[in-house]
Amino acid sequence: MSNPSISKLERAALVLATFLRDDEVFIVGGASAVPLAAALVAQEFHAPDLVLLTGSGAVNPKPEALPLSGGSGELVNTAEALIDIDDIFDFTEVGKIDTICLGGIQVDRFGNFNLTAIGSYEAPRLRGPGMANVGLTMTASRLCLFVPHPSARSLVPRVDYPTGYGSRRPDGESVDQRSGGGPEFLLTPDALFEFTGPNGEAVLVATSEQVSVADVASRTSWDVSPESVDTFPAIDAEQLAYLRSLDATGLLA
Repeated sequence: MSNPSISKLERAALVLATFLRDDEVFIVGGASAVPLAAALVAQEFHAPDLVLLTGSGAVNPKPEALPLSGGSGELVNTAEALIDIDDIFDFTEVGKIDTICLGGIQVDRFGNFNLTAIGSYEAPRLRGPGMANVGLTMTASRLCLFVPHPSARSLVPRVDYPTGYGSRRPDGESVDQRSGGGPEFLLTPDALFEFTGPNGEAVLVATSEQVSVADVASRTSWDVSPESVDTFPAIDAEQLAYLRSLDATGLLA
């Protein structure tokens, strides 16, 4: 049964958790409170053998309170083990990381994401937070994209600068030398897109029960005209209570 008091970021965390699988290796990086929360919920309820890696080097941390970033040093205090950046790059090169969740200041219809700059790289109108381990976008079995605050400025037809490639390059050309599966879905607090269009474009497949397709279209710069659309899964009260027990400081509220 849906709980109308649930916040958008809590809703997104619970939806993302449903996509994480037992026995996967899932990595979260910088501004990752929602993906981190999703992994902890998945481990608790349906994927106890999901392996969670964080940017801090923590393996399967059990934080008392959800940190803002997967790079937080607080995560190492409750981790089962620690790894370093060399391990992560080694895992990347040999394809040992199954799933990664990334975002950006821009994401386009092919799932290219921009963490670098808006405008020209040499004279940007806005600098992004920087680069990512883009090798993971080429070798991970599944690339998941999450945009917490969708708008027509963040969901764009073509990113200004591709920090990492999606199903196709921004100009529509194919992505060569990819050994992983490429982008699987793009999640926002309001909507779920899958990259199943004829040329790998994002297709709207589900929305939050609180919005309409027109609402989603108003915050998306590419054409949103789905043949059919579902709603997000019903909220599980036990999972929501567990999520809120993790989020003691209200990051997702």
